[in-house]
Amino acid sequence: MEEYCHDGVNAAVVEGTVNEAHQRVLERILSHHPRVVGFCCYIWNISAVLGLVKLLKDELCDCIIILGGPEVSYNAGEILYNSPLVDYVISGEGEEPFALLLLAIYSGAEPENTPGLCYRKGQNYVIAEPYVSCDIPPSPYNDRYIAALNGRIAYLETSRGCPYSCAFCLSGRCGGVRFYDLERVKGEILLLAGSGARTVKLVDRTFNANIKRAKELLRFI
Repeated sequence: MEEYCHDGVNAAVVEGTVNEAHQRVLERILSHHPRVVGFCCYIWNISAVLGLVKLLKDELCDCIIILGGPEVSYNAGEILYNSPLVDYVISGEGEEPFALLLLAIYSGAEPENTPGLCYRKGQNYVIAEPYVSCDIPPSPYNDRYIAALNGRIAYLETSRGCPYSCAFCLSGRCGGVRFYDLERVKGEILLLAGSGARTVKLVDRTFNANIKRAKELLRFI
């Protein structure tokens, strides 16, 4: 996120699981005294996220809540209608839109030109098409991220998207597959291996979509 925002925005990642008490996760969020909180929403955590949103607004009524992720990208209007405590939904890929929205919030500018942004405008809803970037996102693994891992689970993305279009899945609706440069991925693997992280989870939708590439990475690991 800081790669997109550059100066003026301090971002912190707070990790939690659906098995934790909401209050414990809430306390970790509140320790950062946030003005804006974003949640990444999946089918397995959306109920927990909406519960946390309620608790967070009870504590910080002026905190701006942003939801993103696959579970809200294709039903943003429904989410905004049913969850009045949610201020914005980012539909589609979130790195660049989230950063642009943060810059608009902190500068007092209107966020209406933010791609993929869904929000209320008076009595109406502005619903954008899911955003798909043409670019490969920058590496998230800066010194702060590595220091914050402290032996916890690390997540690695070596490609984004899916070549298929299964009716039961949203992953194929993001414009095909973009494979990250192999040398970049290998460098990130070495970085995470030396970080003290005990587990690295691949978050690719289809890691083995390119068998030759997948085998090369597995041999490297």
